[in-house]
Amino acid sequence: EEEKKYFISKVRYLETVLEEWVAHKEKEKKNILSLFRRYDSNEDGVLNLEEFTELIKNIQPHMKSEEIVTLFDETLDLSNSENPDVMELDAFFQIMIKHNIGGMAIEFFEGSQIGLTPQPVEKREKTP
Repeated sequence: EEEKKYFISKVRYLETVLEEWVAHKEKEKKNILSLFRRYDSNEDGVLNLEEFTELIKNIQPHMKSEEIVTLFDETLDLSNSENPDVMELDAFFQIMIKHNIGGMAIEFFEGSQIGLTPQPVEKREKTP
């Protein structure tokens, strides 16, 4: 039997990949939002150090306390909160994706959910 060949234009292929990428990013965003809300124990819309530590310890149990504090500080640097000791949702999104905490960044082109190794958190000096 002769094998049938199908062709797709480059433009349609790229459109399809981009549509899938957008859908993937929306799903990832919903997962992160759900995680944030689950650990925002007082439901004030921000995470304090205690809430953040509990979250990280549950999804990255081997992360050292010093790394968690450094990660928290990095997130606070991105937050625009009036309270300098709490993190906002947007900053949380950025950090979770940047460091692939809890396997948030899924291997997109494989089509399966493979947890990747998180980026190491670099110890930083506090800025005044």
